[in-house]
Parts: sequence; structure tokens; C-alpha cells
Amino acid sequence: LFNCLCKLEKYPLLRIAPQHGSIIPDTLIPLIIARLKTIDCGLYLMTHTSSDIKRLTRLNAILRAFLVSMATYRDFKEIVRMCASQIRQILPVPQIDFLARQDNDALLCLSCSTPQTISSEQIPPQILEVFANNSHSWVYSTDLQAPWEEQESEAGSQPATAELKDAPRIAGNLIIPLIESGGHRVIAVAILKFSEAFEVDEETRDLLTQLAVPLSVAVERELIYLSLELERQKYYEQSIRDPLTSLYTRIYMHESVRRLFNIHDRNPSAAVGIISLDIDHFKTVNDRFGHQSGDEVLKEFAALLIRETRAEDIQVRLGGEEFAVFIVNCTPRFVLEIAERIRQKFNDLRLDGFLQGSRFSVSCGAIIRNQHESLHDALHRADTTLYLAKDKGRNQVCSDISA
Repeated sequence: LFNCLCKLEKYPLLRIAPQHGSIIPDTLIPLIIARLKTIDCGLYLMTHTSSDIKRLTRLNAILRAFLVSMATYRDFKEIVRMCASQIRQILPVPQIDFLARQDNDALLCLSCSTPQTISSEQIPPQILEVFANNSHSWVYSTDLQAPWEEQESEAGSQPATAELKDAPRIAGNLIIPLIESGGHRVIAVAILKFSEAFEVDEETRDLLTQLAVPLSVAVERELIYLSLELERQKYYEQSIRDPLTSLYTRIYMHESVRRLFNIHDRNPSAAVGIISLDIDHFKTVNDRFGHQSGDEVLKEFAALLIRETRAEDIQVRLGGEEFAVFIVNCTPRFVLEIAERIRQKFNDLRLDGFLQGSRFSVSCGAIIRNQHESLHDALHRADTTLYLAKDKGRNQVCSDISA
């Protein structure tokens, strides 16, 4: 009706002559059309077992509100929140969970605080069966142990699982399969957690059936968005991570260190230490043992940097055998201790294969960044102390700071 009225009002109507009643003049046509647009139409289709017009009107309003939410919000959690608030008006359902199928047969919990992958071993068998059989039947279960939440069965309760048609009065959980658009494949399930026993009559079932269609679209949209986000994250990781050592690249260094320096400029106690490192005689390793062996040395050294620094510190491969580590919220003594520990442990490193019996060393230059000092100037100062360590015979730590 709404669509017909929208098309009808585009015409320059002079009057409307209804089959019954008075002729409507042109001055009243816009008013009549506006009023007709707000009428709840098609309610008779929902009156299979009930003629309670007020209740049917409420069900229709809930469906309309949810469709508006679908069009208004992109965030899936916001859509779920709006859906749950609408459903709670007619059903004792304080919680709705969504599990979506992934390509590797694991399921993704879309209603968790962050999307969480759950292995098939953790999935309740009632849900696994829905996906395995591609079943479109609604299932209720009184004993659904969900791995994404803490849950205990009531003492003395008898677990039960059945299709909804076999038990119209349910307590526990109602599992509703969500079907892909234009297909028959179950892409997700909505799990309605009932707080009390409730009789699902035909009108309520019709409403949930109608809600399941846009919910399926919302799930498909969210899965596409998450897939694109994973691809974006993968390419971003490739741009900020060195493929050989998995350390950060110069690109990420410029992004992240700028933020650290801004914090340090505002807060002198948030000092940033910089250690510049260069593996001694690395060209000899490549020339003598080959580049593959040289790559092994680089990977071992990178792993050492990660082990000997903290998660909040930034480890960077500048290129070749040159590295830098940015130590956050540090003291001069702490920076010198880390540099010396890296030097000593790399000197003690022993590798197998072609490199068996080889000794390695690294020269280090350590500084504390001055407030308002640029990255270029700070790195230049760190490199100057590194060159001093090289000039003094390598395999040592030099610094322009005192502990």
C-alpha cells in the first residue's frame, strides 16, 4: 500500500471517486494519502490464530522498528541491541547470541564484545547439528552450554532438545537458523535465551520468522565487513612488518614514534630511550656461508630483540643488519641494561648447521631522547654513539648518557 501511495501522489490528481463513499476533492487528496501511509496494513495475514488487533499492531510496529534500525545502523552490535530491545517487548528474552559459520568450520560469535572464533570442539552439539544438517528447523534446548559465557545447569534439571513444533511451550534457549539470501545454506544461528517458560504462538513465530530475514542480511553484511577488515589488516601488517624478521618497518616507526614523542613532549617523565644496533661483520657471514645463513642470523637476532624488550617497546629493522629499539617510559639505567643484555646474549648465541661454531657480536649506541627533539636528530645521535662503539672495537655499548 505504501509503495502504491507513493506512486499515486506523483500524478496531478483532481479527484478520487471511491467505490463506496463520497468523492474526494483535490484539496483533500494529500491529506488522505498522508493518513493512509500510516495505516497498519496486512495485519489480517498475521491473524491465523488470534484476532487481538492491539497485539498484532504491536507486533507489526516491532517489525517496522527493527527494519528502520537495519537501515539506520551499520554496526552489527547496535542492530542486535535494537533487535533485542524490540523482542523483549513481547518475549522474556534478556539475551540474544549470534554464531556465524566460517570457511574453516569454526564458528564466529558475533555478539561477543569483540568477534570471537570458537572451535567446533567447543560448540554445543545442538548447534553443530543445525549447521551440519543445514537444518532450517527451529530447535529449543534446556541445556545449552555456551563456551562464550559462564553457564551452569540447574541442579536436578533434565536437559532436553527438540524441534520447536514438538514443544510449543519452551524454556531455556531457542535456536533459529539464519539462511543466506537467495539460497538454502544456514550461515548463522540466533540463540534466544528465555528467562522463563513461554508459549510461542503462531503470531510470535511469524514475527520471529519475519525478523529472521533481515537478521540474515545483517549477518551476511557483517561477515563481508569482517572479511574486508581482515584483508585490510593483512595488507597493513605486510606494510608495517618486515617479512623476514617480523619486526616493524620504517613506515610503522614514523607512525608510532611520532605519538611517543608527542607524549614525551608534554610529559618529561614519559622518556623515550633509543638503542641503535648493527650486527658486526655481517657481510662476512653472507660471503662465507651464503645469504640463507645470513637470513637465519637476522631472524635469530630479531627474536632476541623481542625477547629482551617489552611488548610496549618498538623494535624496528631499519635495513640490512641495522636495527633500532625504542624503549618507552624508561630511565637511562634501564636503557643501558637492555642494550648490554642484548649485546651479551647475542654474543653467547650458538647456531647449528653451517653456522655451527660461529660467534656473533653486535655494536650498540644508546641515548635518551631530549624533549622536542625530532626523530631524525634523535636517530642521528643514536647512530653517532653506535659509530663510536664500532671505532672502539665493536661488540660493546656506547652512550652519551650516564646511568
